[in-house]
Amino acid sequence: MGILNVTIPHQASNEISYTIRCLLGEFLGLEFKINEGAVSDVEIRIDDKILIIKNHFFQEDRGAADYQLSDLPVAVIDNFLEIGNKRLPVVTLFGKNEINLDGKHIILHSDIISATFFMLSRWEEYVNPARDTHARFPATDSVAFKYGFLDRPIVNEYIEILWALLKEIGLEQKRIKRSYHLVPTHDVDRPFLFTSLFQNIKLFGGFVKRGDWAELVSFSKHAIAGTDPWDTHDLFMDLSEKANVKSYFFFLPKGEDKHDGRYDLNDPKVKKLYDRIRKRGHIIGFHPSYNSYNNIELLKKEKRKLEEAVGEEMKFGRQHYLRFETPRTWQMWDECNMEWDSTMSYADCSGFRCGVCYPFPVYDIKNRKQLNLMERPLIVMEGSLLGYEKLSLNKSIEKIDKLKSQVKKYNGEFVFLYHNSSFFEGNYRTIGNSLLNHFYQ
Repeated sequence: MGILNVTIPHQASNEISYTIRCLLGEFLGLEFKINEGAVSDVEIRIDDKILIIKNHFFQEDRGAADYQLSDLPVAVIDNFLEIGNKRLPVVTLFGKNEINLDGKHIILHSDIISATFFMLSRWEEYVNPARDTHARFPATDSVAFKYGFLDRPIVNEYIEILWALLKEIGLEQKRIKRSYHLVPTHDVDRPFLFTSLFQNIKLFGGFVKRGDWAELVSFSKHAIAGTDPWDTHDLFMDLSEKANVKSYFFFLPKGEDKHDGRYDLNDPKVKKLYDRIRKRGHIIGFHPSYNSYNNIELLKKEKRKLEEAVGEEMKFGRQHYLRFETPRTWQMWDECNMEWDSTMSYADCSGFRCGVCYPFPVYDIKNRKQLNLMERPLIVMEGSLLGYEKLSLNKSIEKIDKLKSQVKKYNGEFVFLYHNSSFFEGNYRTIGNSLLNHFYQ
């Protein structure tokens, strides 16, 4: 079988072993053993052949307090590595773009271990204080955006490099089989537009006061016809069933902030929506409120409220407004026994925030340990394309296609977010079904 024996340095052994487990175990599905030894680099042996991956970043032991803004890498992109008969793309964050062959030794000078840890752990967001008006780390301040590789899943590229090098030293194991998978998710910030006569009058007056005549006309047409433009949940389920996938609906408990939803989780109309979703075999999840991302007591309280309303345990979801604090939010979700989170996308720009299109176990950089929680990275949100990036329908479709082609290349998960309420206001109303349908193609 060619058992992989991996020897890692003593320093930063928690961080390095976590990354090895992700690369070899989670992503490739291989059998291996990890040992610490008197080595300065990562050494992977099969019999008498050795693959050495140079260790450029973890030259000394590092915890979260030791990461500095000056440690952020200078990326070298648009390079390739020639391995066997393959020419594989590589973004070098630490080390240099070079491979040496020395008899039975292969030496990779691009430190893909530290680079993978950099992308998955999000320690970049811990050391960089940049935040937007919602206290979120912006895409525009990320290394990936600045060096132009946010639209590339560079960790998937490292996986392919590692796989090719392992084959070169005689690996006979087979890697895990994967297939491209579509994962539609829907944050139910506001399940219905028409909730009460009082609310309808209030909305009507607001449109008049702001002079939003197009919205007023659309609102009036729906009100007269007795149709609710935000009740698009069955449309999502229709499209998902046609694509032979499940839709995930993440419900938002009533919060105290102006950015939160205002609906009652126990409203009979909302409860009927839960039943509609479950009856059709789709899935209900958790969408904690605006201020919950760093407040464990609030997170627990809201989780309990949703579980009582729905009548089942919540195991997965996404933070409202994509608010996230490294590593606090992951710590809290893990403490709440959540199975997976899907917050990790930038609001202001779609792409691969974690550099990967596979689910992965998250790492707590403060306590220096792997958590039970998995992350299923969100790749694209309709609000990013139309709102923050201000793209036209055609440009939005081009970007969806570009990101989706990358996910398909690596047989990954294309996780997307489309809000049920994105069929009424502004660009969302005019683009509507055209954009939504393209997510499913």
